[in-house]
Amino acid sequence: MANLDKVLGILHRLAGRPWQPHKEDKPSGSHSREALLAQPAAARSGAPPATRQVRIMVRLPGEAAHDTARIGSLVASGMDIARINCARDDAAAWSAMAGSVRQVARNAGRNVRVRMDLGGPKLRAGEFDGGVRVPKIKPERDELGRVTAPGRPTQYPSGIAGPISDDASQHRLSFGVSEEWLSQIRASDRITLKNARSARRLFTVASCSESCAVLETRQTVYLVESSRLSMKRDVARARESASSDFPLPTCQLQLHRGNRVRLVTAGPGRAEVPPIPAAARN
Repeated sequence: MANLDKVLGILHRLAGRPWQPHKEDKPSGSHSREALLAQPAAARSGAPPATRQVRIMVRLPGEAAHDTARIGSLVASGMDIARINCARDDAAAWSAMAGSVRQVARNAGRNVRVRMDLGGPKLRAGEFDGGVRVPKIKPERDELGRVTAPGRPTQYPSGIAGPISDDASQHRLSFGVSEEWLSQIRASDRITLKNARSARRLFTVASCSESCAVLETRQTVYLVESSRLSMKRDVARARESASSDFPLPTCQLQLHRGNRVRLVTAGPGRAEVPPIPAAARN
């Protein structure tokens, strides 16, 4: 800081501006500087090894709490400081890591220090409810916009908790339909609907069973829960079905400078929070 203060003073004088020194300390020279820099480094990290001027610090993974062999390999490779990230794992794991480092270093005749990085305060927000549920079914396309793989949503009976799918890479989106409708679907059937933009879209049934049906489309489809699916083949009973059970959307909270945000705990037993005054809401 004394060196920076001296530089600022010189610049002010060159510019013809007044300057009042902020530091009374004398700036360090080329020789005293190295000694000053070495003091805190030695206090924090220990003396440097005889073969080099730098120390090697390694962040220990969580597995190191139960893997003494890994710590032994790090010490043998030249680790001088073992860094434990306290934002991860727990106190039992930290204690096990530190104990293993000290024991391995003692057996190897090394002085390996342990540095604990304390985790700062963290705010974790869950998913925001209230967004519009508009799932997007999108085929894969190449650089020229040609379809290389169709979009493949899965239909399952309404009310079932969660999609029925064994291949997440193929069944990227699932939604519910009436059980009667699903019982009549056959492979190669063609199904139409009007999407969120009132545009008609066409699906072909790729495969079906008693529990689900996989559809294919070469068009981009924006679904809404008011969309009704129509079967183009004559059937004895239900020719149409509403779509339902859409996945929850990932909502975004738009914040602007000056907005006030109130964070409250979730779950049972949360404290009642007084309402924000109307004058402070915007």
